[in-house]
Amino acid sequence: MATKPRQILLSPNSTFAAGFWPTPISPNLYIFSIWYHNISVHTDIWSANANSPVSGNGTVSITASGELRLVDSSGKNLWPGNATGNPNSTKLVLRNDGVLVYGNWSSFGSPTDTILPNQQINGTELVSRNGKSWTNMETCGRNGEKQISSDLGAAWLRRLTLDDDGNLRVYSFQGGVDGGLLFGWPVPEICKIYGRCGANSICMNDGGNSTRCICPPGFQQRGDSCDRKIQMTQNTKFLRLDYVNFSGGADQNNLGVQNLPSLKRLLYGYWSPGTETAMYLRVDNSESDQSNFTGMTDLLETTCPVRISLPLPPEESNTTTRNIVIICTLFAAELISGVLFFSAFLKKYIKYRDMARTLGLEFLPAGGPKRFTYAELKAATNDFSDCVGKGGFGDVYKGELPDHRIVAVKCLKM
Repeated sequence: MATKPRQILLSPNSTFAAGFWPTPISPNLYIFSIWYHNISVHTDIWSANANSPVSGNGTVSITASGELRLVDSSGKNLWPGNATGNPNSTKLVLRNDGVLVYGNWSSFGSPTDTILPNQQINGTELVSRNGKSWTNMETCGRNGEKQISSDLGAAWLRRLTLDDDGNLRVYSFQGGVDGGLLFGWPVPEICKIYGRCGANSICMNDGGNSTRCICPPGFQQRGDSCDRKIQMTQNTKFLRLDYVNFSGGADQNNLGVQNLPSLKRLLYGYWSPGTETAMYLRVDNSESDQSNFTGMTDLLETTCPVRISLPLPPEESNTTTRNIVIICTLFAAELISGVLFFSAFLKKYIKYRDMARTLGLEFLPAGGPKRFTYAELKAATNDFSDCVGKGGFGDVYKGELPDHRIVAVKCLKM
């Protein structure tokens, strides 16, 4: 299969095609790729040599030993992975699901920036077309989390693509027309997308979609990256960089202060208040640059020196003395009134107590006069035996109650 005349390999359902396609940069350079065959916009879903396009004499062939090779004019093999098979029986096949297969090798095992339906994604690493953004598909989502597209159930073509801005998005196609974006997993802070800046640079975000790359103190711009101004000697010091985080390399998974003495390249860094951390950058002791990454407290102390003074309390005046006298007078009046009120109440209580004793009312129950039965009166008067007087309505008899009180009982005539 050669670039000229251009030959393509079709899937049995004619949904996918594979072959050489000109690059967007130059029509004389070609990339061997897989794309959707029947949609209006050419969309690659896999490529073998995206970073090394070949000229018009590039070819894909099967050698006499059964090796699948993609060679350029120099004869260098650009095919990803080890694709071998039987030269007499093994075929290069593009299946209906979009996977290119040759023996034990398949394009699903070497994805670029796109995942197709039914393609395994655990442990898969995607790289965007600009070569800067990547993600590990094993850790990009939470365990058990599901995302459902808005066209669920429809027989549409779909793809999961890592775009150049570092965001994963799902696209759909129907009837040869690009249906556009369905949903994605946007990164809240764009500077956290790996590769926005070069090595040793710090990515700064203005709160929108634009970013700028600056060098940390002790470094100077050189192309897309930053290099040290003064190489470190035995005498070094640390500069504090608030809210700065460096990551992106296998040797920086456990980056800490103890690792900084041997750290030569900081790789990719970004500034974000959400990190709530500070990095200590090791520089040579002769470095004169100062850290310009300071927290809000340090910023206020260095750029806004404000001397705050509080007024002295007012001196004591005649008004204060007058208020104290008024309060004391009112308190004394209240106290005297309370004493007089209690004294009057005590006198009345003593008076009514003596009166009750004189009349014998202190023995009365609290509920009022007691009602006696005929049997009780008969017993108290000894069966009405002691008559002490006679009146118009009946005789009066002398009696004695159980508590030894002497009473007069009048027996009415009926």
